[in-house]
Amino acid sequence: ERYESKSLGLYAVFSRNYRNPTGQSGVHFGLNRSFEDDDDGSLTGFVGSDLEFGGKLALLGEYHFAFNDDDGQALGKGRGYLNVGIRWIVSDRLAIEFDLKDVLENNARVKRSREVRVLFVRG
Repeated sequence: ERYESKSLGLYAVFSRNYRNPTGQSGVHFGLNRSFEDDDDGSLTGFVGSDLEFGGKLALLGEYHFAFNDDDGQALGKGRGYLNVGIRWIVSDRLAIEFDLKDVLENNARVKRSREVRVLFVRG
């Protein structure tokens, strides 16, 4: 009847990047309202951060509160979704990322997932 994860729908994001001794870092905050047709259309939010080391490695983390997935046809257990990752920056245009999704095992149907992503930036 629905997708494993709700879409963000309408959202606003506030981000700030910083230079630090190890490279770049950023903090990100957002609010969203999904328009998925179920009993729980609450306003919810998310936070994230990234920390770069020497321009070659970055640690990533994000937490989605998922207040809109804990009632009605919810797949969530009310813990929210914690995702973490590590990115190897191979060159200015290529990076490889290893991610763990739903570390807190919030989703009642699917256990945490592991993903490998290849990021290519065309200049």
